[in-house]
Amino acid sequence: MNNNFILKFILIICIISLIFFNNSSNIKKNKKNNKNVYEMFLYKEDGKKNLYNKTLLYICMALDDNVIYQTLTSMTSALENNNNEKNILVYNLLLSHDFNKENIQIFESLKKNYPVIIHYYIIPNIFGSFKKWKQKTYCHYYKLFIPILFPYLEKILYLDSDTLIFKDFSELFNVDFKHNYILGSQATNKYIIKKFKINVKVYINVGVLLFNIKKIRKHNKDIELLYFTMKNSKKYKYPEQDSLNIIFNPNIGLLPYKYGIRIIESLETYKKHLEPLYIKKYSINEIKNAILKPAILHLTYCNPKVWKRKTKSLFQKDTICKKYQKKFYFYAKKTKYYSEIIKKLYI
Repeated sequence: MNNNFILKFILIICIISLIFFNNSSNIKKNKKNNKNVYEMFLYKEDGKKNLYNKTLLYICMALDDNVIYQTLTSMTSALENNNNEKNILVYNLLLSHDFNKENIQIFESLKKNYPVIIHYYIIPNIFGSFKKWKQKTYCHYYKLFIPILFPYLEKILYLDSDTLIFKDFSELFNVDFKHNYILGSQATNKYIIKKFKINVKVYINVGVLLFNIKKIRKHNKDIELLYFTMKNSKKYKYPEQDSLNIIFNPNIGLLPYKYGIRIIESLETYKKHLEPLYIKKYSINEIKNAILKPAILHLTYCNPKVWKRKTKSLFQKDTICKKYQKKFYFYAKKTKYYSEIIKKLYI
């Protein structure tokens, strides 16, 4: 048995132990005070699925206290556009170790208006040696735990907090994985090829990901992914994104372009600013239709973000960011916390 295998095995045991210990501690601490809190911190499904004769669509999001309202708005947009007669959205929220438990009531408020199941997971603080994201958070690493946390699922959709959903996406869960571990949307890979001499067949953005959990676990890629990231997080520009692309290549596929499209003004904008960055994997018609009618929009290319008062497009036009600012607040207004969202985000 080689040393790498032993190290990987120790790593995975430690991570799993930390996660279960952390959540068990929260369960014990809160059980006496609030039964609902006890029910929230479960790894297994809570039995609610037996109340519905509908298809369960599993979604995962990662967050800390800084993106609560963005996550809430994203969830609301999905629930508003979900076919609630046929599907139940099952949200699995991966929360930072220092997450304020009182904020869980913000997400629980969704249950008053929508048929939704929400599970909560506390991710322990084990990332001390990892490279932090520019927002000074480790939440971007939480998606790496998904294949380990949900072994009973065959697939799960991961969404960043800065996404808006405009259509029922049940068909997304029927996309054929073929031979792939994950599916995402095309991104540039020039820097990683040039700097690290790594030639990846397909390089994807990880804001919207469909995980083929069954295949990932079958080939022990869940362990390999965590081990690789732990060793190399400070080496790469986008640590978890680069790790996912390196470990899963060449078995990475593309989602239809309408899922996970980043903010684009028009087809002309795409050709001028983005086309040179991409290996051409999509037809012009598919791109055009996705720009006009996105299914899942990743709120990038606006700085500051669309929920900020002075949002501006990186493409020197304000119209597209203002357009989706209105969309963001359209869904925010459907929540119980609209006034708080305006107060905290529209600044």
